[in-house]
Amino acid sequence: MSVPASVLVVEDSATQAEELRLILTAGGFNAETAPDAERALARLAASSFEIVISDIVMPGLSGYDLCRRIKSEPRLTHLPVLLLTSLTDPIDVVHALECGADSFLTKPCEPEHLLARVTALLESRRLRAAAHGSDIEVLFRGQRFAVPSSREQILDLLLSTFEDTLQKQDELMSARDALAAKHQAIVMAAQQPVRNLQTPAGIGADEESDTRAFLQRLNEEHAAAIAAYGPDRFSAVVTIGENDGPAPVVRFD
Repeated sequence: MSVPASVLVVEDSATQAEELRLILTAGGFNAETAPDAERALARLAASSFEIVISDIVMPGLSGYDLCRRIKSEPRLTHLPVLLLTSLTDPIDVVHALECGADSFLTKPCEPEHLLARVTALLESRRLRAAAHGSDIEVLFRGQRFAVPSSREQILDLLLSTFEDTLQKQDELMSARDALAAKHQAIVMAAQQPVRNLQTPAGIGADEESDTRAFLQRLNEEHAAAIAAYGPDRFSAVVTIGENDGPAPVVRFD
């Protein structure tokens, strides 16, 4: 039976760190956490890990700095580093290449996506040659960056970035479809005719008062629907009146 891979999670938010640890543990990994880069480096010096997952924005050393320090240590240089980021700027990718990161993962991340990414990184590490190539100088947005990464590592990182982009696009499309379905349901409900909804006979004064309050809310919601969708779609007006007795009714005038 194989020994579970050890993962070091570097995250200054205790809540997020514990969430990541639980996901990784449930996925069959041995996961430990460190609250900042300095303590992560101390843990790496004292214990062996097979992958590091680090937030980018942290007090003190950033995730980029941590990755750069890891890749500069001969004993750790081939240790895969996965950076957690909001990926709001394309230059994030260049900085990740510059510091030698192996993969990106945007936050918040789905558990299955995190586990798949970690598994893929570990497998890639086993399959590819360990040695890094010569530095590559790149120009991006008027700045020069020396990228000390191998072609395989660059390919891994760019593919992970592209995969994240596709996943976020799928999530946005799902959210859009759900919003459209809710919108359609509201429109259909607001278009349903309401006529002669009388208070049942035999109810007490308090219940009749509650009924009137409900009908008043119905009237207000209908007015809100008219305001939201326009008077052309909703030309009727809901009123509360009497119908041959004290029972309140709703009718369209």
